[in-house]
Amino acid sequence: MAAMKAVARDVRNPALVGLVDRLWWVPQDGEVAPTSERIVPTMRAQIILSARPGGSVFVGPTTMSADIVRRHDHPTVGVQFHAGASVPFVATSTDEILDLTINLDSVWTVGSLAEELAELAASSALARLEAELVARVRRDFVDDRVLRAERAIRSGASPGHVGELLGVDRRKLVPDFRRVIGVGPKHYERIRRFGRCIEQIRQLRPRPLAVIAAELGYSDQAHLTREVKHFSGVTPTNLLGDGSATPNHISLPTGSSRPFTIPGAP
Repeated sequence: MAAMKAVARDVRNPALVGLVDRLWWVPQDGEVAPTSERIVPTMRAQIILSARPGGSVFVGPTTMSADIVRRHDHPTVGVQFHAGASVPFVATSTDEILDLTINLDSVWTVGSLAEELAELAASSALARLEAELVARVRRDFVDDRVLRAERAIRSGASPGHVGELLGVDRRKLVPDFRRVIGVGPKHYERIRRFGRCIEQIRQLRPRPLAVIAAELGYSDQAHLTREVKHFSGVTPTNLLGDGSATPNHISLPTGSSRPFTIPGAP
C-alpha cells in the first residue's frame, strides 16, 4: 500500500478568510525515522496539534531560522496564520510570542481536541479544526488597519509609504504594526522579500542570482547573498535549483539540529 501524503488546503469558512493562511494534516508513519530540518523565517504563526505527549504547541512568528527534529510517530494537524492574524485566536500580542514555541495550553485550551483529530482522516480532521477555529475567533481582536497594511506590503507596497497609501498616520501605524505583526514594517518587508527570494532560487531552473537580485530590489547580488545567509544560515548556492516543494524548509544532516522538536509540521 502506498504511503499517505500530507494534505494542505485553504480555509472555506468566510469568517477565517484573511486570517488563516492554510490548514494542514500530516499522517503517522512510524517507519520514518526522525528528520532534521531548518525552518527559515516567515512571520506566520502556527498552531500544531498532536496526540503525542507534549506535541501540541503554538509556534510564534519567526524572525530567524530554527533547527528542528520532525517526528512521524503520530498524525499531526495544524493551522498556519497570516502574519499578525493569530491574535484573534490566542488573545496574545504578537510581540510577546515572537520567536517562541510554547505549549499550546498556554494560549489555547486544548482539552481532548488533539486526540479527537488523531482518530480522523485528513478531510474530516481539517474540517473539525476549521470548525474549532470559527468557534474561537474573536473578531474584536482583529486590527483591520494593521492587517490591511500587512497585505499591502505583502503585495509589494513600500513600507515607508504604506501609511500614506491607506490614509493612516504613520506615527500611529508603525507601533501598532509592531505590536500586531511582531516587527516594524521595514523589517517585515525584508523577511517577505527573503521569502520570495529563496522561492526563486530553489526553482529547478532558477534565473541568475544577479537577475533575481535586481528584480527583488536588492542593491546587487552580494546584498542578496548576505540576506539569504542572514536569514537561512546558508548561501544561495547551497539552495540553488534544489526544486524544494517546501521552500521554507532546509534539510539538514541527521543529528545536526538543535534539540527542539516540532511534531510533523510541514
